Amino acid sequence: MKPTVLAFSLLSIAPLAAADSPYFDQELPGAKAKLFAKDTVSVTGRYEYGIAFSKDLDEMYFSGQQDGKPAAIYSSKLVDGAWQPIKQEAFTKGQKAGEMQPFFSPDGKQLFFTAYNADFTDTKFWTVERVADGWGAAKKLASPINDSEVFYSTLAGNGDLFFTNIIESSVYHAPLVEGEYPKVDEAGIEFGIHGFISPQQDYLLVDAKAAGGERKDSDIYVYFKQPDGDWSKPVSLGSEVNSTHSETVPSVTPDGKYLFFSRYDEEGGISNFYWISSEVIDEVRPAPKLTGPYLGQKPPGKSPEVFAPGIVSTQLRDYSGFFSPDMSEFYFTRKARDENKWSLISYKNQNGNWQKQSTEPRVGRPIFSPDGNTMHLGKQFKTRTADGWSEIKSLGAPYEDIRIMRLMSSAKGTYVLDEATRDGSGPIRYSRVVDGKRQAPQPFGPEINAGKWNAHPFIAPDESYMIWDGERTSGYGDNDLYVSFRQPDGSWGEGINMGDKINTEVAEGGAIVTPDGKYLFFNRTGDDGNGDIYWVDTKVVEELRYRDANNLSATATPLEAKIKHWNMPDIKRNFWHIPLLAQPWVDAKPSDKNDGIAVGELGVDAGHTKAILALTEEVADKQHDKLDSLLIAHKGKLLFESYYARGRIDLPHPQSSVTKAYTTLALGRAMELGYLTLADLDKPIVSFLKGIDRSKLGEGADKITLQSALDMNSGLQISDEDDGKYDANPEKYSGVGLVQAFLEDTAPITDDSRRFEYLGANPIMVMQVIESLVPGSAESFVRTEVFGKLGITNYSWRNDASGLARGETGSSLTSRDMLKLGILVMNDGQFNGEQLLSQEFVQRLKQHNLSLTDQQSQDFYSGANLSNPGYTNYWWPFDMTVGDKTYSVTSAQGAGGVAILVIDQLELVIVVTGHTRESFLQMAAEKILPAFGG
Repeated sequence: MKPTVLAFSLLSIAPLAAADSPYFDQELPGAKAKLFAKDTVSVTGRYEYGIAFSKDLDEMYFSGQQDGKPAAIYSSKLVDGAWQPIKQEAFTKGQKAGEMQPFFSPDGKQLFFTAYNADFTDTKFWTVERVADGWGAAKKLASPINDSEVFYSTLAGNGDLFFTNIIESSVYHAPLVEGEYPKVDEAGIEFGIHGFISPQQDYLLVDAKAAGGERKDSDIYVYFKQPDGDWSKPVSLGSEVNSTHSETVPSVTPDGKYLFFSRYDEEGGISNFYWISSEVIDEVRPAPKLTGPYLGQKPPGKSPEVFAPGIVSTQLRDYSGFFSPDMSEFYFTRKARDENKWSLISYKNQNGNWQKQSTEPRVGRPIFSPDGNTMHLGKQFKTRTADGWSEIKSLGAPYEDIRIMRLMSSAKGTYVLDEATRDGSGPIRYSRVVDGKRQAPQPFGPEINAGKWNAHPFIAPDESYMIWDGERTSGYGDNDLYVSFRQPDGSWGEGINMGDKINTEVAEGGAIVTPDGKYLFFNRTGDDGNGDIYWVDTKVVEELRYRDANNLSATATPLEAKIKHWNMPDIKRNFWHIPLLAQPWVDAKPSDKNDGIAVGELGVDAGHTKAILALTEEVADKQHDKLDSLLIAHKGKLLFESYYARGRIDLPHPQSSVTKAYTTLALGRAMELGYLTLADLDKPIVSFLKGIDRSKLGEGADKITLQSALDMNSGLQISDEDDGKYDANPEKYSGVGLVQAFLEDTAPITDDSRRFEYLGANPIMVMQVIESLVPGSAESFVRTEVFGKLGITNYSWRNDASGLARGETGSSLTSRDMLKLGILVMNDGQFNGEQLLSQEFVQRLKQHNLSLTDQQSQDFYSGANLSNPGYTNYWWPFDMTVGDKTYSVTSAQGAGGVAILVIDQLELVIVVTGHTRESFLQMAAEKILPAFGG
């Protein structure tokens, strides 16, 4: 960094003139560099360096420095057409002496800057977040980036951060990963500091001491990204930028039009801002040598990448990239800078090298017919001739009366076409050829024409699927890409949003699949109107084939994981609307999802692979067709994971009465933290609850103990009529009012009534006890001290009439999170080395506090290998017999076949979910235990 000093000038205190240009009302430069905003921004006697404009070009931030003093950040905003007086910022509020080199995040919601101490130590990156009235509190960037001394951060369009490591005097790169910067790599360039990365990462600007010769000043160089992903040799920006003075800290405006830099040309070696047309960068860009398929570009995976950055995708608006059917030609359209003119640009593969061909005005939205002999141009077309293309012709009526943007055809001759309207209501239509005669265009149904702005349809050559862009309330922001698959009966399936890897808050559109079927091309256009062409592996399309319109699949998306099973009012769905998987999702070597669950491999760590896989074949053959998931862990390692029917890996499954077992675990956690003791379990429930009017209680109700409620032998008797009124009048039974009602409405409690009776009021009362004992609320306690300790965040838990989480039912967890709770119980209250529940408390879950009668056993259990059923603390102990061996099982069970099975003798935890009236316990005894030595 050049300056440590800066001269200071009084700032203007009156608003500046009305803006004729968005660049601080300055006359635009051309191919020659000009001083920027003399006497207002570029002030005599002050060093200026590092300027940043907002994406809308209505805010400007820059750093200035007075001789001998730390740097400061200055700003101005465009308000009502006039730039406001420049003011000095103080983002760190005195925590740091110097602040400099501001830079906006791509979405404009963050401002990155460098801050340091008065002695120029602890030079780190800080950020501020945009709030309603400006910027929030400054925070030091939490990233390994700040493990060293750093300055000058710039961000690419995807959020990747490039910066200078002061110690190494080199440019580094930190990719953005799920909103963070977890790792740092060298940028891989020969030399240079103050690296500015272009939005598409197709070039990198730096400054460096002039190479070769006797000059000692810094010049600005550019590196270009090569097709293999490496950076080119550095190229000087030439004499229009570089002079006999030093030039440093380059940056390009968000619209890509102008290059800013600092030139140290003032007396005393002080710097001022200069600017010049960014075409100076393109002028030194070497002509690319494009060899191999796809213009020599490295194919992407299942994450979209910019196609041919700097060649096809530039800082202009580039759109609609498509290949000819034989893959020998590539076409795309581009909008001219500052003009509303579009051009059609083409490349042709000649002897293995791609050569740029002629540029011509764009007509319609060009796209090939499957045979390559016709180029459709909206309502017009042209055909291939021996020496090129025919004259443009009209499709005639009725197409000439429709404002068509894109029209394309399938291999069967079917046309699909859109219609541009002012209000976005134009439908996507189709026109088939029947008995050699083309039919009149007809609109598709609501599966495709839902929402508005539906446009740019792509139909697969075999008509097996369609992709288009449109705007729906369930989308990610602006237009998204949607896909619909042809159903076996010939109809079209509901449009499926292509997910958050494809769609963003800005507009995606113009989808086209390459003729070889391998890659999906589409456009992503920002708020500034400029856009790039992206491509991605078409596996992303195939992975959607078995999803429904709510994007539900075996490998759920983050958006999907937020959906609650029983309450999806926006899309009017519930658990029973989740589509059945077309095929099982089975993994005998589960992946490590960094969720706190250790993983292993079936057949290697334990278990007989063939036996378990044979069970999955039975499921596929509909022998267990209402099974939703099956997970098996041995010695704390997940060895087998599978999903069927309505099961999903990241979608919480209704737990039904397994919820009661979770209520017990919450009580045990409160006990471990000292909010009650084991002895307290024998105290009356009313002793824990404030506000209970004991004078109104039914006979014997005041004697119901916490333990008797946990064992379902409290003697409480609630009629069906009374039970129905609680949920119907929730306002009347809020808080302890619901428990008051139970204890008032119960029939007299006698020795005869104190028997096992499966009644939901019991766990509701226990949840009220938890609410009364723990700090805060029962809901927050469960969230932080129970589920939170296990890393369980993707869950739901419905409230009862009292307003508390239901103690008896209504929770929903993923199968993996159910497994964590089973491992917790198997390990006597420990999870990943932390004792969350006392060993003594967990042992109580494994004892038979009471046994079931023969009739109760028949009601709750069925199967030749199941015996000795009991009940304790909302958990179900019983025995499984395999051959001549008997194993004690501790289980949590709920309707639908949902269960957590803990078999200590085999160090086995089994999780099952389903949607059936039957249980899967006998299946586990017959099929799973023998595979693990049972």
